[in-house]
Amino acid sequence: MGKCPECKNEIPDSEQKCPYCGKNVIAAQILEDVPVKTTAGQKIFIAASIIILIIIGLTYQSASNRENLAAQNNFYAPVKSIIGAATEHSGLGKAFGMPTFTLEAQTKSAEVSIAFPTGPMEQGEASVFARAVCIALARTYVDKGYMPRSIVVKIYSRQPHEIVYGSAVYDGNHDTLAWRPAR
Repeated sequence: MGKCPECKNEIPDSEQKCPYCGKNVIAAQILEDVPVKTTAGQKIFIAASIIILIIIGLTYQSASNRENLAAQNNFYAPVKSIIGAATEHSGLGKAFGMPTFTLEAQTKSAEVSIAFPTGPMEQGEASVFARAVCIALARTYVDKGYMPRSIVVKIYSRQPHEIVYGSAVYDGNHDTLAWRPAR
């Protein structure tokens, strides 16, 4: 005995139609007789499809890696000059020394960590400096034909001990710039 998929009443396995609701019902015996073997041609097609998908995936990953490496190389010099100009304009270089930086650039985002040799500086000074660098970097991305998704500029000093002031964060999806002080 089986159940009708429509009305859920029990019906004999030999029935092809539900006696209660009239729904056509395929007997379990008929389903067991349906062949489900894969032919050699189907196996070759499946294997070829998998190989093609793997090649496409590797090609995409390789292209993405090349783009990110190009972005890293393309943005190093502009970031260096942006930080130099912002340091000179703000006067922070005279007070705290010339900063060093690390850059992690991708085609649509960047993270810059800027370290001043000495400190401590005021939270407001760090905020203004980081925002200026962040805005200039966003403009550089746009000038190079990229719409930046996110840019993070972290400011800290190394002496007398490491002090993290916070980060300026540009969100390209919402075109917002925010200062996030360190805790």
